[in-house]
Amino acid sequence: MFCIFYSKSCHIFFVFLRLTDTMESKKFSPEEPDWDKFLEQLNSDSQLVDQFSPVESTQFNELKRLVAETADALSVYDQLDREGSWDTFMDKARERNLVEEAAGNRFWSGKFFMRYAAAAIFLVMTIGGYFLMKTQIGDVGGDAVIAGGVEPGGNKALLTLSNGDKMVLDADEKGIRIDEKGISYASGATVSSFSQEVTFATLTVPRAGQYQLVLPDGSKVWLNSESELTYPVSFTGTSRVVHLKGEGFFDVEHLVGKPFVVKSKGQDIEVLGTAFNVSAYENDGEMTTTLVRGRVQIGATGVDERFLLKPGMQALVKNGHVHVKSGVNVEEYTAWKDGVIVLEKQNIREVLKQIERWYDVEFVVGKTDLPMETMSGEVSNKLPIDVLLKGIEGQLDIKFEQNGRRFMIKN
Repeated sequence: MFCIFYSKSCHIFFVFLRLTDTMESKKFSPEEPDWDKFLEQLNSDSQLVDQFSPVESTQFNELKRLVAETADALSVYDQLDREGSWDTFMDKARERNLVEEAAGNRFWSGKFFMRYAAAAIFLVMTIGGYFLMKTQIGDVGGDAVIAGGVEPGGNKALLTLSNGDKMVLDADEKGIRIDEKGISYASGATVSSFSQEVTFATLTVPRAGQYQLVLPDGSKVWLNSESELTYPVSFTGTSRVVHLKGEGFFDVEHLVGKPFVVKSKGQDIEVLGTAFNVSAYENDGEMTTTLVRGRVQIGATGVDERFLLKPGMQALVKNGHVHVKSGVNVEEYTAWKDGVIVLEKQNIREVLKQIERWYDVEFVVGKTDLPMETMSGEVSNKLPIDVLLKGIEGQLDIKFEQNGRRFMIKN
C-alpha cells in the first residue's frame, strides 16, 4: 500500500492504491524503486535528490519525465466522457485489486473521489508498466515508448504549380502565401519566384499533416490532413473560385461584387465575407459546411435550390440533398485548426476516423462488435497516440493491439 498525492491545476488527488501481485513480484529495474521516497520527492518543494543512489537518480528522472508526459493522459479520462464510464472503470479496478476503499467513509466512496482515483490508477499503471517493460526488454528509445514511433501530425504539405513544378514545403513553417509575384512563407521567407507563367496552384496536405495558406485576395485557409486545395494565383473576373478536397477552414475577405465560391464534392458554397469550415472527404458519405460568422449560400451540385446559412448553422449534403441544422457547436468542427480534437456525442467509428487521418494509422475492426456509446470532450492533438488510445480504452470496453501503423481492435 502507498499513497499518491498528485496536484494539478489546484486539484489534489488522495488515492490509496496497491499494485497487483504480478507488479509487486517483478523488479521494475535492476534495483526496486523506492516508491514512497520517489512520490514524496515528486510532491515536495524540498530537494531530496542528493540522497538518491545513482540508480535511484536515473529511475527518479525517468519517473519525472513520465509524470510530465502522462499529465495529458490524465485529462483524457476526464475529458473523453460517456455515461457511466467512471463507474465501469472503477468496477474493473476493484476486480483487479487496484483500489481499496475505506469502509464506512462516504468521501472515499463518493463519485468525486472515484473519478480522480481512476485517473491516478491510470498514472500508476502507466509508470509501473513502463518500468516493467524496461526490465523485460532492456532500454528502449523514445520512439518505441510512443507506440512504435507513431507520432502526432504536424506541418507538412506539397505545393504543385500549373507549370509542373513541385516543392515540399518547410515543416518548420506554418503556411505560405502565393500570388502572381511568387511564393513566400508566412514568416516572410521567400520560397520561389515564378520562372514562367503560372496560373493555378494546388496545395496538398497528406495524412498526419496540416498547413495554412493566404490566398491572393488576403483570404486565409487552413487545410486539414488528407486534403487538397486548387486555386488561381490571381483572382480575375467576377468571382473567386477555389476547389477543395477533404477539409478546410476558410476566413474570407469581403470584396464587394466579387463572391467567393468553394466547389467541393457534391456541393457549391458561395460567400461574400465570412468564416466557415467545410468537410468534404472523398470517402465520407456526407459533406458538412459549418458557419462561424457571416452568411453563406449552399446548394447541391447540379441543383438550383440554395440554402442560406447563418452563424451556428450547418448544412449536410448527401446524395444530392441538403439538410440544414441550427444551434450546432461550431467549435467541434473548427477546433482542429487550433490543435484540439473536439468530440460531441460521436461514436467510436467517427473518433477513429479522425485519429487515422491525424496520426496516419489504420484501425482494423475485424469481427469485433464496436461499442454503441458516444463520446464527448476535447483533447490536444499533440498527445502521443498510445496515451490517447489508453484514454479511449478506459472509457470503452475495447483494446488496441499494435502492428506497425496498424491497430487491431478487440473486445
